[in-house]
Amino acid sequence: DNCAARPGPMPASLPEALRITPEQLAEVWRPADSAESISLLARIADLGDAEEEPRISLWLDFLHATLVFAKEQRFSAAKALASFDLIQSLASHAVNALVANEGELPASCLSFFSSAVLESTKAMAPSERFSLVDVEALMAHARAAVIDHPWLIRTVFTVGQDVRLSEATYLVQRPTAPEPLADAEQVESFETEDALDLCVSPPADSAAEETAADTSSAELDLPAPEQTSEEEAQTPADASPTPPPASEALGKSVEAYLSEFTAAMEARQAAQEALLQQRIDALEAKVGKA
Repeated sequence: DNCAARPGPMPASLPEALRITPEQLAEVWRPADSAESISLLARIADLGDAEEEPRISLWLDFLHATLVFAKEQRFSAAKALASFDLIQSLASHAVNALVANEGELPASCLSFFSSAVLESTKAMAPSERFSLVDVEALMAHARAAVIDHPWLIRTVFTVGQDVRLSEATYLVQRPTAPEPLADAEQVESFETEDALDLCVSPPADSAAEETAADTSSAELDLPAPEQTSEEEAQTPADASPTPPPASEALGKSVEAYLSEFTAAMEARQAAQEALLQQRIDALEAKVGKA
């Protein structure tokens, strides 16, 4: 930030007296919002930006307060414009009057305003002249606006004020535009390929064990050779046709192993499919954000 002190741009005096027409007065009176009325008055006065210069803002508020006073008193346009000119001349006297000490300024302002009201009333048309009630109200407004604190008016509009100007530079960087999807290349993941291989083919050891188990099962299912007449003669009459106990135990063991192996392979395949779906969802979300 660059900061520098400089005196206020407004000269050490009041702005020139503002003269407005009855049509402009009606425009200022029309809005119900005081901010809008002050904005219209600023455009008529052409004093610059009130937001940048505090003295201009104070002067516009001062002028607007007088017009509001005239509206509340139900003054005609002639009386309102006359009172508007009288208050401006009073403020100018408070700023520019030559007095020996501070105590003489309020009395000087009161004497000046009394004479100015008398002269203004004489110059007006008989039907538009101020009445006694109007003069009393106008005098009360003049006291509240200027006469009771003329040195405040003089100080505000004559003493230079230092203003600090600050300048700041802001740099806003926009994000880089993503590349078009048409130029994107699909990248194969080794982990995904390995997961697919595991889902498709079981390990080599498991495959060998499964083959051996199938072979044993096939051997167990082979039909027994037919006995010859001599063997039948040698076979005892009470011999039972039951298979050997060792073969029956081996068949049950192989069947249990195949059941466990099938369940394990189904669980592994389900886990690999879930992992693959999760990676696909993450890739689609990444492409969607891009």
